[in-house]
Amino acid sequence: MSNRVILLIRRSADYFLDGKLSMPSCDGDEAFWDEYKSTILDPIDWWNNSFKIPYMEFRKKFRRISAQLIIDSQFDMVMNHFDWRVLNKIRDLQSTWIVPQDEDDWPNPEAPTILRNVNPKKFDGIFWDVNRICKCNSSFVSCDLEYYRNNVLLSNAYAMRIGGPEIAITTHVQAQKFFDRSTVKYIKYPLSVKVDNPASMSLLRLVKSQKHLQDLLRRFQINSQASFLRGRRLNVPEIYKEAYERYLELVLAL
Repeated sequence: MSNRVILLIRRSADYFLDGKLSMPSCDGDEAFWDEYKSTILDPIDWWNNSFKIPYMEFRKKFRRISAQLIIDSQFDMVMNHFDWRVLNKIRDLQSTWIVPQDEDDWPNPEAPTILRNVNPKKFDGIFWDVNRICKCNSSFVSCDLEYYRNNVLLSNAYAMRIGGPEIAITTHVQAQKFFDRSTVKYIKYPLSVKVDNPASMSLLRLVKSQKHLQDLLRRFQINSQASFLRGRRLNVPEIYKEAYERYLELVLAL
């Protein structure tokens, strides 16, 4: 039997119910999520008052780009991260790789085939390289152990072997703690794309005013075009070209 590969999608759409922001705590850190919510409500209002596409509509269109790549992939299962405890009911988890990613990240449809060749009985986790969009000075990230000694774990650059219910797979911070004490294999090949988009809630938390948000969007539009053009020159893999084009069209339409 070959190794199983499950894609675990961290969804943020669940946070918005009846048009209002509700941050359910999936990790028990109520204080963190209360503070998180309080810092992004104003930026969401500034967004809706500034741009042609409302915030939630933009996120919906953005997710569709990732969704098509997921549909075209060969993962054995795709599940919502709020249902992660279901994993404890799956037989033979020792032969299963869990690939967490945010709902707007772009997986490589070929990733499951490559990951199945890594023996989960020899490693606790896997790192791989990531192509970035909107980072003009960092369009490619080599996500090896040296990189993570100085940087936060990227949201879609790793897989984990679940060794028991104590392992938390719903947030990057918990995952990084897991890797600090694990045996990890590094695949020197880009198996995903990290899209630094202007609707990121982590980014909105840093916005201080409506003008700040407007200036940020202009930089994103310029950087998106530059990344797109450089990507063409760098021979972007065929599987991502349509997604690149849809992303650029969406950002420029704001």
